[in-house]
Amino acid sequence: MHHGHVSCLVFIKKPLMLNWPSEPPRSATSEPRRQPRKPLQKEMPEMDVASAAETGVFFLFAAITLGGALGLIFAQRVAHSMLSLIFCFMAVSGIFILLGAEFLAAIQILVYLASVGLVVLFGIMLTRRQILEEDFE
Repeated sequence: MHHGHVSCLVFIKKPLMLNWPSEPPRSATSEPRRQPRKPLQKEMPEMDVASAAETGVFFLFAAITLGGALGLIFAQRVAHSMLSLIFCFMAVSGIFILLGAEFLAAIQILVYLASVGLVVLFGIMLTRRQILEEDFE
């Protein structure tokens, strides 16, 4: 039978002190802890198939993004420029997926592509229709 109070601190080997050094301080004459690094090798490792495919898909998404941005700028019609903007947003969300940020890709699609794209498209189309009707009157 066990008598008295036994603290759980008895089983801890190190004292519970914050910022307590784990080793005695080193003097200036002591040897360095690590060996000096060897120079880096100049050989480039070969890319495996998955890495090459990921790089190719990234450049495809980057080209679609740039093409969509240029199409947005140089399109003659509002609907064509909005379609280019949608392609640009989709490609940016694809780049987010490649980076491993699936949540950002979902936010990109839901917020920018759906909300902003549709609101701007309807706003511009309704505004243009009112302007054209005023010109005919």
